Amino acid sequence: NNNNNNNNNDYAQPTIVAFNFERLFLDNTATFYAKESEKRFGITRKSAGECAEYLKHCQTRLNEETLNRAESYLQPQTKLALTKTVEKALIEDKKIEIIDSSNEMLADSSKVDDLKRLYSLLSRVPDGLKLLRDQFTKRIKFVGQKTVQDEAADCVDVLLQMKSSVDDIVANAFENHRQFSEGAKDAFEMFINTSKNNRIAELIAKFMDEKLKKGYKTTSSTEKELDEQLNKAVALFRFIQGKDVFEAFYKKDLAKRLLFSKSASIDAERLVIGKLRSECGANFTTRLEGMFKDVDVSRDIVHDYRNNATTTSGSGGETKADVEMTANAEEGFEEDASKKSTHKMTSTEEEEREEDSLVEALPPKPPITNRETFSVNILTAGFWPSSAKLDVVLPPELQSLRDDFESYYLERHTGRRLVWQHSTSTCVLKVKFSSGTKELAVSLAQAVVILAFNDDEEEEEEGGRKQQQKQFTYKELKRKTNIPDVELKRTLQSLYGGKYRVLLKSPMSKDIDEAKDEFTFNFDLREKLVRLKISAIQSSSAGGKKRSLGDGVQATTMEEDENEAIRESVRADRYHQIDAMIVRILKTRKKLPHSELVNEVVAKLQFPANNHDLKKRIESLIDREYVERDEDDRDVYHYVA
Repeated sequence: NNNNNNNNNDYAQPTIVAFNFERLFLDNTATFYAKESEKRFGITRKSAGECAEYLKHCQTRLNEETLNRAESYLQPQTKLALTKTVEKALIEDKKIEIIDSSNEMLADSSKVDDLKRLYSLLSRVPDGLKLLRDQFTKRIKFVGQKTVQDEAADCVDVLLQMKSSVDDIVANAFENHRQFSEGAKDAFEMFINTSKNNRIAELIAKFMDEKLKKGYKTTSSTEKELDEQLNKAVALFRFIQGKDVFEAFYKKDLAKRLLFSKSASIDAERLVIGKLRSECGANFTTRLEGMFKDVDVSRDIVHDYRNNATTTSGSGGETKADVEMTANAEEGFEEDASKKSTHKMTSTEEEEREEDSLVEALPPKPPITNRETFSVNILTAGFWPSSAKLDVVLPPELQSLRDDFESYYLERHTGRRLVWQHSTSTCVLKVKFSSGTKELAVSLAQAVVILAFNDDEEEEEEGGRKQQQKQFTYKELKRKTNIPDVELKRTLQSLYGGKYRVLLKSPMSKDIDEAKDEFTFNFDLREKLVRLKISAIQSSSAGGKKRSLGDGVQATTMEEDENEAIRESVRADRYHQIDAMIVRILKTRKKLPHSELVNEVVAKLQFPANNHDLKKRIESLIDREYVERDEDDRDVYHYVA
């Protein structure tokens, strides 16, 4: 028995010693590292650089304790306890300060190694990754909001770089952890959709337009780069809630690229449409795809039209006219309420070339139509963006081309009609200047004004010579062209105040005085280039103020006018959708309190809507007697049958 007792005591004594040693060892270790962490990472906030150095120190200490000392002389159970003690003293007790100090590097992809170490260390302690995820999301929101609030800058490139950096950080530092990828997604959605007037949607459409235009992609080595940039832009597009704004602006730019042959690659264009279809479904891209189909069909129509051209020329000698013109028209069926509903389409005449001598008068007979220099796009109105209507009096040189095509087309498409849209039309005029013959690439409005100086009806011969210089007042030009005041003033300013001064104004001034100003054609224009593009008027001077057109009218670029028209159109469409949604919900539910109605409408709309707009739409529906308030509770609405 004594021997047995002695054996038992021999086994029990080391256990007591181990317990006492481990407790003292761990207590001393905790005290040591608590003092060290306080010394290195005290109460005052540290910089991101100091935080990175502290994280390296923490990693070194953990390696020393767990990989070196613990492996050499400690039991496995003590090693685990030691690791927890060091983690608590260096990381857990300082996790708030660490995360706060690391804030500036959380969206910086150049700090991936430091962020990877931060993620690894915080994953060891309770709630470490949750706190890091919250701070990461908060940092992205801060940087993103600061970027989009700078209205003077085109921030898409900055946002693309930011998105690339965030993706890099999530993949390489945070191990593609779902919480971090979702946090980044939430942050981007927040600041992109709180930008003023859906500005980011506009800018993304503009960014894609710049990349898809001619002149951007010049070599095959940039095709991969172009595809990568378009993929990044689509990734940003994915965060947009009001995709109707993007669609409207993208459609406007796509129309210009297709109609005016400005697209660098049709394959790239179709590739983008495919990406958008993958993101939003076929309904989103139906109209965009229809635009490509219209262009293809129009190409066949123009080919047949040219092949049917007559080769006979009238008697009286050859005409000096050789005109290229680009005009737009809406085409549809003749209205017959008893049989058919109206189906509008858009047709675009393209450039009439005119070898037009502004010195010599045109022959009195109509000019011979040259179908080879004339092309047309027949466009479905529902697919293409609407254009501002511009009614002008076309000179004979342009009218003959338009009439010839219209006659040809309507003979082959019975019951249809063409409504020409001239606001986006362009022409190329060949003009004999004193320095030689040059080509002027101009809008239709500019061409009509220039050709007014070539009208032979008012030519008078003086002593056997034809008077070459004509002079018109503003009112005379308006009468001859029928161009509305704002457009006529914009057009005149582009001709006498632009880079190439095709017209001369007397007296010389920036503003137009309708009562006093007179205009003459500048035959002495001297430029080395043979082809001159007369740009549309620029809106702002160096001081950033809009340029005056006289009589209180301020000049703006056509693009600014178009953009504002698109914004207004989107707003109107959204109001209609809100009205329809409110009526649909109340028709189903019969009556609803204000808060429930607003919440249900917001949940079902495909774009963000604020309470102010919803309240205005409800009031509008009440005024129009679609909705009424409850007699006993003014916050409850009823559907009016």
